[in-house]
Amino acid sequence: MQITSTYKEILTSGYDKLSAHKVYAVNLKLIIPESLQLTIISNIANVQAKGIFNFFEAELKSGACQLTSFTGKALVNTFTGDVSIQTTQAKVTASSNHGKVEIDHELDFGKLIEVKSIYGSILVTKTQ
Repeated sequence: MQITSTYKEILTSGYDKLSAHKVYAVNLKLIIPESLQLTIISNIANVQAKGIFNFFEAELKSGACQLTSFTGKALVNTFTGDVSIQTTQAKVTASSNHGKVEIDHELDFGKLIEVKSIYGSILVTKTQ
């Protein structure tokens, strides 16, 4: 497994009276073996993933989830974020309380992808 930051420079601000109140943004690139399960839980995050996964899970309060060239089992829950998934094969169940749900009708076999959102829209498309 490899974890790297996409930012080149190291953030160095030192310690001061207000350092406990500072918020830093980070953009991570993860390269993980296909056999591992990946779970992401965040209050504020946009997630982009690509590739083959044994199991992928994202629990996002604020932020979108975009899966491209995705193969594997997945569970995605968002509160306000939109979900976009491109896959070659999957059995998809999706629901959104206040957003639109569009699922390509050609996707009816394969590993299960479950998607739920409260306010976000869900789009699942079949790729070649």
